[in-house]
Amino acid sequence: NPYNYIDDLEVSRYEYLAQFYKNNVRQKNHLTYEFFSSCAEEIHKNKSFQKYRNKIDLVFTSPPYFNAEIYSGESTDSAIRYPTYDEWRDNFLFKTLDTCVRYLKKEGILIWNIADMEDHRTKVMIPLESDTVEILESLGMTYIDKLKYVLAKTTGSGRTGKITDLPTHKNF
Repeated sequence: NPYNYIDDLEVSRYEYLAQFYKNNVRQKNHLTYEFFSSCAEEIHKNKSFQKYRNKIDLVFTSPPYFNAEIYSGESTDSAIRYPTYDEWRDNFLFKTLDTCVRYLKKEGILIWNIADMEDHRTKVMIPLESDTVEILESLGMTYIDKLKYVLAKTTGSGRTGKITDLPTHKNF
């Protein structure tokens, strides 16, 4: 998201959070970090990022829910780059998951926050959960468990419907 920047401080929100953590959380082995500005499905092409292959212990993320989340409206948004679900699944979801798997250590853990959702244009449920599990298993990962995380509103519901509408994802 190119607009994820705090102008007054001249840092990204991620840099601000990392510095806040480093300044306020005392621990023996302290946090190290490096920031990359790249589309998730293309980060593996970055030479500076490639040094982390097979070295990451944990990936914990909540990717965009296809077209329910448009971050900036720029061409870098995955649903703008890949406007149909099939394109998005094959070119964003698969490639991003493949990078996660390739960069995790052998015993690394992937926590992926995703839920099926209703496409606001077609009113069809999109199988984000089963597609994610299928892709990860095809990449050699072992599915362990699903934890349900209930939100007060569906991802993207403030943009696609009335905020008072009940969520339409199946885990609500």
